[in-house]
Amino acid sequence: VNSDFAEEPATKVKFQTSLSLPGCSSTLSLLGTGYREKVFAIIGVKVYAAGLYANQSVFTKLDAWSGLSSAELQKDSSLFDAIFQAPVEKSLNIVLVRDIDGKTFWDALDEAVSPRISSPTQVDESALSTFRSVFQGRPLKKGTSIFLTWLDTTNVLVSRL
Repeated sequence: VNSDFAEEPATKVKFQTSLSLPGCSSTLSLLGTGYREKVFAIIGVKVYAAGLYANQSVFTKLDAWSGLSSAELQKDSSLFDAIFQAPVEKSLNIVLVRDIDGKTFWDALDEAVSPRISSPTQVDESALSTFRSVFQGRPLKKGTSIFLTWLDTTNVLVSRL
């Protein structure tokens, strides 16, 4: 077992346990993994796996969730909110697990992101529109990595490998 990687079990995608990314002042540590499944008709199809990374200083903001089981954490979105609102560098690494078109990718991502933006501002709407246009009409291949990297709570870098 290579301790430099962690595997997302449903998709078998391997994520590095730490990353150095452009624009970040320090190495980011893997906090956890998951995957997104999109339902077409009645069939669930895995679209992407994701690994969430953050500066290790985020752990000082998470004491309230210490000792909770993964089942308890999954029922409570406040942990996720605390991580994303923490003023630390963080990155979401999305790895496609199938060939898809940009619209399908955006739809799956939008379904996951939009509910978390309670009252989007004009700036939020503009940013989402720009982000959507990056993917519309573009084929995306299995294995493509997309990084959404927050340098702070207001600046996001988007990169594709």
